Parts: sequence; C-alpha cells; structure tokens
Amino acid sequence: MLPPYVLIFVCAGFLPASMAESSAQYPPLWDVTPGRFQDYPFEANRFIINPWNYLERMGMYKILLSQSAKYFSDLGPNNEENLLWGLPLQHGWQFHTGRLADPTNVTTCGYEAGDPLCISEESWWACMNYHLCTLPVLAAVDAGIMGVSSDQVQLLPPQNDQENFCYNVTDCESAFPEVMGKWKAFYEVIHQSGHFVFHWLVWADVKNGGDLGLSWIDWLIN
Repeated sequence: MLPPYVLIFVCAGFLPASMAESSAQYPPLWDVTPGRFQDYPFEANRFIINPWNYLERMGMYKILLSQSAKYFSDLGPNNEENLLWGLPLQHGWQFHTGRLADPTNVTTCGYEAGDPLCISEESWWACMNYHLCTLPVLAAVDAGIMGVSSDQVQLLPPQNDQENFCYNVTDCESAFPEVMGKWKAFYEVIHQSGHFVFHWLVWADVKNGGDLGLSWIDWLIN
C-alpha cells in the first residue's frame, strides 16, 4: 500500500494548472475559513479546534498549506503547486456533495435546513477524512513547521464514539505511531532540504522501497 503522502501527490497531479485563476477552484468557503491558529479559541495555552465543523476542519488544511508554502515555492507562484492541495480539495468535494452530512437523517447535521457546517460522526466519509486531516496536520505541528509547539493544539471530540479518534499530537502518536511517524519524517525531510527537487527524490526513493529519502539529506545539505 502506498504511503498517504504519495497518494496526495498523485491527487495533486490532477489539480487545475492555476489555483489562482478563480475562487471557484478553491474548496467551498475557502475565503472565510480560518487561516491561522490564532483564529481559533485559545484556552489553557492551547488552540481549541472543533474538527466536526466544516470551517474549522478546513482551517487546519488551510494553515498546513500556508505553512508549507515555502517548501513548494520552486514549483510555481502563489502556492499554486503545493502538493498538499489534494487534502483540502477532497474535503471540499465531500462537503459540496453532501457526504459529510448525517446519512441516517436522524439529525439535521450537515443539511441546509439544520446546521450546514456540521460534520456528522455518522458519515463514513467524515470519519475517514478526520484521520486524513488530523494526522498530517498534527504530524506537521510535531515536526515544527506549523509555528506552534506540539502541546498547543487540542481537537474536540464528537458526541459519541470518542474512542475512535485522537485529539492531540501525543494522543495520535500513541494511536497511530506508524502513520504519524511517516508524515513527520516527510515534513522533516522537506524542512531540511528546502529544494523542490528533493520532493521528487523522496518520492522516487519511497517508490523503490527506500526509507522516505532520509539518506538523501546529507547529500543535499552538505
């Protein structure tokens, strides 16, 4: 099975040539989505994020895109070619097509007649996307590229089935050590290289069964 970041790279290959041509090419409500951790409530020295709200979950992606922009600047202007665009675009598609709403119709979560920004924990799509959001974002926090410390981000749980999810860096590292470790290693690699060509060396190394390209670090920076 391909590592998660490779799947994102494949998705990114199908992005529009220019993400800046029209706001319609961005995920729904992108302009009003939080773009900084400071846009979230701050309590007990932690930023509190409700990932069961579309805008707040999308905001996690938006911060990731912003904070990782410099690592992809050689690929194109205005962060257009950031390989991580596949993450928020998929989430926006899920929202636009109603896949984040309560499929049981027991609640009005995710429906225009109720709370259209609500993300239902009953939705398979929403639960799968939860992990495709929280793990890459919290791994980036832990890798030190997000501008906040590892203990400063706390996610709120859903009303039910709280044991199925993780809510901060420590929690997610304990629940999903392999996935968190691979994402963190990826961020550390691009952080240490700073060259877009390095991303392709990493991808090639992963494809050929390598160790995330970590062996290339000394070659590039020394």
